Amino acid sequence: MHSLTETQHHTAATASILVAAFLCYFNSYSGVWIFDDYSYVVDNPFVRQLWVFGTGYPHPYRPVLEWTYSLNFALSGLDIAGYHTFNLLVHALAGLTLYAVIRRTLIALPAHRYTESATTIAFVTALLWLVHPLQTESVSYISQRSESLMGLLMLLSLYGVIRGHFSVHRIRRHLWYLVSLIVFALGCGVKEIMTTGLPLIIIYDRVFLSDSWAQVHGRRWVLYTGFFAAIAWLAATSDRLNTTPGTMIVVALAAVAANLIFHGTYHLQSKTTGRWIRRGLLVVAAACLAGVAFLAFAQLLNSMERYTTVSMVRYGGTQIGVIAHYISLAFWPSPLILDHDWPVIESWTSLGLSSIVMMVALATTALLFFKFPPLGFVAFSFLLILSPTSSFIPLRDLAVEHRMYLPLASIVLFVVLASHSLTQGISPTTRTASRVILTLSALLSLMWGTIERNDAYQYPETLWTQALAAYPDHKRVHLNMAQLQTKQGQHESAYKHYQQGLPFNWLKDELGAKVYYNFGVTLQALNQTEAAVMQYQLAARLEPDGLVAASSFNQLGLVAAGKQNLAQARRYFESAIDAVPAYAIAYKNIGIIYTMQGRWRRAEDQLREAVRIDEDFAEAHFALGEVLEQRGKRRQAARSYASVLRIDPDHIGARDRLAEIR
Repeated sequence: MHSLTETQHHTAATASILVAAFLCYFNSYSGVWIFDDYSYVVDNPFVRQLWVFGTGYPHPYRPVLEWTYSLNFALSGLDIAGYHTFNLLVHALAGLTLYAVIRRTLIALPAHRYTESATTIAFVTALLWLVHPLQTESVSYISQRSESLMGLLMLLSLYGVIRGHFSVHRIRRHLWYLVSLIVFALGCGVKEIMTTGLPLIIIYDRVFLSDSWAQVHGRRWVLYTGFFAAIAWLAATSDRLNTTPGTMIVVALAAVAANLIFHGTYHLQSKTTGRWIRRGLLVVAAACLAGVAFLAFAQLLNSMERYTTVSMVRYGGTQIGVIAHYISLAFWPSPLILDHDWPVIESWTSLGLSSIVMMVALATTALLFFKFPPLGFVAFSFLLILSPTSSFIPLRDLAVEHRMYLPLASIVLFVVLASHSLTQGISPTTRTASRVILTLSALLSLMWGTIERNDAYQYPETLWTQALAAYPDHKRVHLNMAQLQTKQGQHESAYKHYQQGLPFNWLKDELGAKVYYNFGVTLQALNQTEAAVMQYQLAARLEPDGLVAASSFNQLGLVAAGKQNLAQARRYFESAIDAVPAYAIAYKNIGIIYTMQGRWRRAEDQLREAVRIDEDFAEAHFALGEVLEQRGKRRQAARSYASVLRIDPDHIGARDRLAEIR
């Protein structure tokens, strides 16, 4: 009867987690493309191909992540609802996996301290983690599925190790280990933070599954060597490390050989000489590993010079305040900012309370590891997962909220365990009521905050306005707001934001080209034609191929045509076609140039090519109809005008021309 009740509780917890995920994110489906979504998906040509690995922009070393976008595109094109569905499924599965990991961990603790309450503690922790507003950036913001998907795969990899450890049958145990290894390798193809999963899982193994480090190595050294090989693959494909696949294969094989030698000395551990041999081998292996890590770290720092000018020391000092801010958002998630412009510290004395919070956190972690390792692991996992982005490796963005996706679980678990302990001493009836009230209060407030935050993702201007309220001089936000207002036709307001956002040194060539093109559109709309020409030329120079280049050349051609310089205008339109061979607008404009010159046959050829490329190009059909009329092909002209009315029934010119022909 007890097992049936436990099964019912387990099923109810699983269903509740899924329902809560949907209730919190049902309004995220109204969210639109924003910020990095354009470079990852909308403007990414590689997304259009399903089986292209290692070439995707902007991160060729994240092939698994890129493939998920390709899969979404293959299923639903650029319909954003499909992308939101994928993100929500990933988040819900991550919540379920977190629940399973915590539940099995608590049940397996010695002295059966949490046997009866394991399901409840795991359920409440996973539920509050799932609905926390701090998670919205990893779920509602399409391109940040990199964080949530990596988090899911890290949790699944850990879960595979746990299930393998407790599996009685050998085949089933190794199947779970194989699943763990495959999932870990996939995670390495999603985001580099997955590398922290190797030390995280090994330390978990020592704290919860094994009695000694020798036992950790003896039982699962093959699995962890596989993890190391996956990290070597990641390093070999990263453009931030000056290495080759051959080099990393050698490193991986050396790791396998070292583990085989070390494993072969287990029979010597009972002898004094054997113990010294094993210790010597361990020292040599640690030294080699430290050397490889140092070289990789040096290469990484060298590559970071392209992305940030912040020194390693100042970045590390700044992260003390950033981590304190992350912790505060876990307890009071407001205000949430999509794009931070966190200030770099000028001196260590400016840290103040943040440094105290950080020192307390480090001291608490060390004390817990010594006194109660399970809690020490929870605290350590928070710092470990944040270490690649919140330590001394200088990144371009000092503070990003989605980095708290997995680390948030540690804080939530601490709070749930503390609440459980504090209410343990009161009467059963009062205890149950208190826990229910506390859980419901936290749950409802967090869900409300998440739903409200999802509303902001429906309107990019809201997100940028919130960011500017926190950082009035944030150049990148000004440029995003400016481009948004350019598309909306609010050119006067956009011009002011361009003035505040430019020049911006962090703009990559492709992103810079788009900014300068949009700035040109605004300048042209404000009758600053010569200034607009300079921006179009700059955009085309930064990105000579692609849609931005084609659009820039097209605008330059229109400016030249407006000045009656038809030969130069045609050359610009031809350059647009060179940049994008299927650019129908340029063919249409070349056709109009030939029309202005009275070269009707050539005009017809260009316009026919335009409508061949884009059958729904109403203006090209109309221009073709006018040319056909000039050439005496009235019946064909009528068909062209009919095509215009099929596309745009309210096109007055086409209706009038068709009526006159008939």
